[in-house]
Amino acid sequence: MPWRWTEPADEGAPERSGAPSLAPERRLELWPHRSLSNRGFAAFILATAAMLSVPLLVLLGHPAVWVILPFMGLALAGTWLAIRRSDRDARLVEVLTLAPDRLRIVRREPGGRERSWEANPYWVRLRLYAGEGPVPNYLTLRGGGDAEGREVEIGAFLSAEERLSLKGEIEAALAALR
Repeated sequence: MPWRWTEPADEGAPERSGAPSLAPERRLELWPHRSLSNRGFAAFILATAAMLSVPLLVLLGHPAVWVILPFMGLALAGTWLAIRRSDRDARLVEVLTLAPDRLRIVRREPGGRERSWEANPYWVRLRLYAGEGPVPNYLTLRGGGDAEGREVEIGAFLSAEERLSLKGEIEAALAALR
């Protein structure tokens, strides 16, 4: 799963599944999937360059090669830039901090912008919109002591199944706080 629970004592600990044990403060870090590693990226670019060069073999020694070569270079450069842009956009991180007196969500955008939301965990309600949200299994948190509390989405970049699994873990963590 593209998330991990951490506690102040085990900041460098490996990933665990399920909600962590009761502690003064717990953190849940969420991030989007990154399906292409740096090694995979290099292999993909190399394979693309090899496939693009196959038509050039027929034209070796002919002046037409110099007409086609810049377009193939542009295609390869465009592929490179598109994949790197996608990788940069995947640097999004959401951090949910649970403490007995507060619950805070901080969303760090790829460009460095931060957005945050804070509430008392006693008043926070987790809601899963199975079919009526903008996406399947739309997961939100609503805070405040009244029904008018602000509602924020969590895990927007996760799949529907992952949001469903995350709901159970967050519910268990909130229940342990109460």
